[in-house]
This record gives sequence, structure tokens and C-alpha cells, in this order.
Amino acid sequence: EVFSDRNQLLNVINSMRIQLTQLEGERDSLVAERDVQVKDCNEFKMENEALSSRVKTLEEEVQISLQVVENVKETLSSKTAETDCLKQLLRKRDDDLDSLKASLLIKEGKVEELSLALKEKEGNFEARLQAAENEKFAEVVRVTAEMR
Repeated sequence: EVFSDRNQLLNVINSMRIQLTQLEGERDSLVAERDVQVKDCNEFKMENEALSSRVKTLEEEVQISLQVVENVKETLSSKTAETDCLKQLLRKRDDDLDSLKASLLIKEGKVEELSLALKEKEGNFEARLQAAENEKFAEVVRVTAEMR
């Protein structure tokens, strides 16, 4: 009976050794799998840090681009205001030019009228001068005739 108990205990011990060997193999396999996962995790962390850095750089570039867009909008708004001001000045200049042209036409008409009036006065003056010369000539002729 002791022999039988001893054999049973040896069988149990052998069975436990086999289980221990299997468990050690599973443990080694799990440790190797854990090491691979730790390595993968470290690689993912490095990639994540690189991506985070890239994202930060892109965010900074986006902020710079947004600022450039804002500056362009401000410049465009300023240029639009300047353009509107220049258009207003051009309209005023055109209105002033039209007014000056109208005034010039009126003055040209007055000059024409004055020129005609002057020609008429010159004609009247020449006629009176001719009449005065004729009268003087007639008096010279009469005085000469009286002296004879």
C-alpha cells in the first residue's frame, strides 16, 4: 500500500513537473509576447511623439496662414477704401472738368459776342472816321474855294 501511495505521489509529482514545464513554457511565451508588445508600444509612443510634434508644427503653420489671410483681408479692405476714395476723387474731377467745359463754352460765346460787337464798333468807328474825313475834305474844298 505504501508502494502504491508512493507510486501515486510520484505520478502526481511527475504530472506536476509536466504542468510546471508547460506553465514555464507558457510563461516564457507570454514574456516574449509582452516584450514584443512593449517594443511595439515604445515604437507607437515614438511615432505618437513625432506625430504630435508634426501636428503642433502644422497648427503653428495654420495659425501663421490664418494671420497672413487676416493681413491680406485688412490690406484688401484698405486698398478697397483707397480705391473708393480715388474713384470719388475722379468723379469730382470729372464733374469739375464738365463744369469748366461748360464755363469755357459760355466764355467762348461771350468772346464771340464781344468780337462781333468790337467788329461792329470798328465798322461804326471807320464809318464815322470816313465821314469826318469827308467832312474835313469838304471844308478844305469850301475854304479853298472861298480863298479863290
